[in-house]
Amino acid sequence: MKTAIKEYIKHAFLYIGFNITPKRKNTLIEHKIDILFDVGANVGQYANDARREGYKGKIISFEPLPEAHKKLSKNSQKDPLWIVHERIALGSKRGAGIINVSENSYSSSFLKITQRLLSNTPDTRYVKKINVGVTTLDSVFNSYVKKSNKVFLKIDTQGFESEVLKGSIKNLRNISGIQLELSTETLYEKQKTYEYFLTFLKKYNFRLWSIIPGYWNTKTGQMLQFDGIFIKKSDE
Repeated sequence: MKTAIKEYIKHAFLYIGFNITPKRKNTLIEHKIDILFDVGANVGQYANDARREGYKGKIISFEPLPEAHKKLSKNSQKDPLWIVHERIALGSKRGAGIINVSENSYSSSFLKITQRLLSNTPDTRYVKKINVGVTTLDSVFNSYVKKSNKVFLKIDTQGFESEVLKGSIKNLRNISGIQLELSTETLYEKQKTYEYFLTFLKKYNFRLWSIIPGYWNTKTGQMLQFDGIFIKKSDE
């Protein structure tokens, strides 16, 4: 998208009270986050961005795809505060599941892809399926977190975000901030769209803090996905 159009959209959102400038640095540092759970890490893009922007706390990354997990582990080797959990997916309960692996890797999901997404981005097509173990954030949370820690949870799981949150219910009271990839339209079958998360997280005392534009319909210009950052009201 052309810079002029981006600036117009940014100012339009600011006018109604939303900040869509990507400022993970401000979120993590200004809220004194010292543990970042990176769920759906792929090869570590989010963690690397956080480091470049000045975050110096601990990072715990989760990635279920074998090749991506291998690259993720390699990318984290020189960072003693970046821990890559054993290869596993996070969901609402412990067990096993089948992930549909996309051609581009990072669009892989437990959910079936829709024609809307496939038509807009052909390299999201599924090329194979793999069996993976599944656990919950609640089941591993205390292995990494002490009472004094301030925790931020990032979830990028291609339509499976609601299931990851369900598996985090017991510890939402111990989490200060959450970043989710949210969809304005159904891109994966049975996924929840952004309205669900606004209501769900409000129940746990989180409110929408900022918006980061993400994925667009290449023909119409409609925003199909964006990242929403939610901060607990008591931590503002």
